[in-house]
Amino acid sequence: MTELLLRLIEWLREGWRRFQPWHILQEDEAGILMRTGRYHHDLHPGWNWKIPMLDTIRYCTSALDTNLLAKQTLTTADGKTVMLQGIITYYVTDPKAYILDVNEADSVLNDTGIAAIARLAPRFTADQILNGTEFTRALRREARRRARPFGIYVKSVGLADRVLTRAYRLVT
Repeated sequence: MTELLLRLIEWLREGWRRFQPWHILQEDEAGILMRTGRYHHDLHPGWNWKIPMLDTIRYCTSALDTNLLAKQTLTTADGKTVMLQGIITYYVTDPKAYILDVNEADSVLNDTGIAAIARLAPRFTADQILNGTEFTRALRREARRRARPFGIYVKSVGLADRVLTRAYRLVT
């Protein structure tokens, strides 16, 4: 009996949510309104009207966030091997691109950062990567360029871990 009552309460809550003619976005959220399955317009924090049964609200967090990138071993311009792990600080600027054009945002951001590091590392010497700021500035520019189409603004990029290392490759 109690399980039936709980199901009824959940059904009523879901019905109310579905027929509610408004949606309130919090200050740290960005969203879009989908009308009959198609993008209609961006939503902003606060009170947003919708047509019940026709409109669906999709939203994401737009607050500053950080993503630790996977480690990668690369060869520098002077032939030395370095192990690098980047860290990206970012926020969402275009909710339409972020929600509709990206399936898994963390994965896309990780791949974007890794690709930026992999593209730049062979252009710099090991000393420039390990001790200089020029590599970090170039990395930030490259990461911003690569993340922009996905509705993401990269505030900063750094190297959480950078080590001169030896690479051994086993041939079988």
